[in-house]
Amino acid sequence: MALSIIICEGKTDAILISYFLIKQYGVNFSEAAPPVKLPIQHKNQSIKWYSIKENNKPSIAILGAGGIDNIPKTLCEISEINRNASEKVRFTKIALYFDTDTRKKTDCKELFCNWLTKAGYEYEKDKANLDNWFEASITGAFTPHHTKGVKNNEVGINIFGLALPCDSKGALETFLLNCLQEKGDEDNKIVTAAEKYINNIKDVSYLNKRRFPKKAALGSVLSVFSPDWVFTRMDDKLKLVEWEKITDFSNSYKKLQFLTE
Repeated sequence: MALSIIICEGKTDAILISYFLIKQYGVNFSEAAPPVKLPIQHKNQSIKWYSIKENNKPSIAILGAGGIDNIPKTLCEISEINRNASEKVRFTKIALYFDTDTRKKTDCKELFCNWLTKAGYEYEKDKANLDNWFEASITGAFTPHHTKGVKNNEVGINIFGLALPCDSKGALETFLLNCLQEKGDEDNKIVTAAEKYINNIKDVSYLNKRRFPKKAALGSVLSVFSPDWVFTRMDDKLKLVEWEKITDFSNSYKKLQFLTE
């Protein structure tokens, strides 16, 4: 069974992307033993596995790398799996999500391509555009049998990259805050107050990245929904979000459907 993986910067993005996939494309959280063991290096990283529709076998992994600096290392670890694994336990679809932060679009593409090159992937650079699935390859050490038309033991991989805009369309926390504001006067009051509070203290060191204020506002809102942080309450609230609207908010998320095909 071919596997897919989404590698994003942190736990928050990993959780929110999972809600979108569950609501929009019918994937399910899987507690079954994963087909591949992915290493978790420190407490800021997370890994969850999901199955497609009624199939209980986990085939989609969502990995929060614990910061943008850990994405290339994580990608290299996936590459080693792809080099040495049999076809049944190989990641044939890889999606990378990271923040633009202060980078220009060209800088984001250069960073993305550098990660792929250092991880050992070969690809046509003019096709390696962000927000677009494209084909790449990597030389594998495992060759179960000779396949006509395949050079040596070349392994084909589909890759997708998205640099998330900050404080604007594309950022998941912005989408969620907007949706929650539409749920009623009380929710709107909570979101408005949280954003105002965070905006007043956004110069503190804890909010030193451009997306952090919005993330902090979302965290504050969820804390009000469940002050004692009972997960089921927040889960119920997030499940009520009309996640299908995110494709209007940013068409890029619609392209994640390819992971379920």
